[in-house]
Amino acid sequence: MTKIIDAWIQHPTPSFIGDPLFASLRRWMGMTTLPTSIPVEFTLAALDAAGIERGLLSAWWGPSGPMLSNDEVARMVVPFVEGNGDVTLDDIAEYTRLDRKVLRHHLGLLCKEGRLERIGVGRHAIYSAVV
Repeated sequence: MTKIIDAWIQHPTPSFIGDPLFASLRRWMGMTTLPTSIPVEFTLAALDAAGIERGLLSAWWGPSGPMLSNDEVARMVVPFVEGNGDVTLDDIAEYTRLDRKVLRHHLGLLCKEGRLERIGVGRHAIYSAVV
């Protein structure tokens, strides 16, 4: 039997699924009113029905901030993994800052090589290809 691992899932909390971003998903699901709660067992049953043995439940950060916070994910996950599996909790913001730092470094190198020109300063700078 093939093992199936879902690498990126979010358990839909009422505030998460209620975001305007998910209006089309709510229509597709036939959801006309928002539930007051969605038990984690709902997601577990869906994963079981699909034959998914493991999943990576992750927080979700939208344009206005957290839509599904790390703390919410921890509250959902920890009771189900104690004694049953591994859990790792990490703050994605640390990786976001690292990515920005790496990007700035590489853009700086391209400017030094004469391949890009930086226009402006700070966060609002833009980079133009030198032709």
